[in-house]
Amino acid sequence: MPPTHTRYRVVALTSALGMITYLDRACLGTLAPGIIRDLGLTTVQMGYVFTVFQLAYALFEIPTARWADRKGTRSVLTRIDRRIISTARSHCSVSSYKVARPPNAAG
Repeated sequence: MPPTHTRYRVVALTSALGMITYLDRACLGTLAPGIIRDLGLTTVQMGYVFTVFQLAYALFEIPTARWADRKGTRSVLTRIDRRIISTARSHCSVSSYKVARPPNAAG
């Protein structure tokens, strides 16, 4: 069987995914001063935020990969995407409620 170019596609996809995850962490680092200022955190507390982010990232990768192996990548990614979108929508609606209500309103 002659060699195919599939290996190049796999390497390109893996490299692209690696860059995306790097950008994810780099953006969090860039936004850290604003997060510290807005939430009133110390640098030690922000270090805890980074640590928890990395631990959660690592801990959920293995079960998600196993789930994807059993159920299929497309269905797992679709379910994850739907959950993220619904969570984001609910947070946006709560945030807009807090912004839109009058300052003297109870709640």
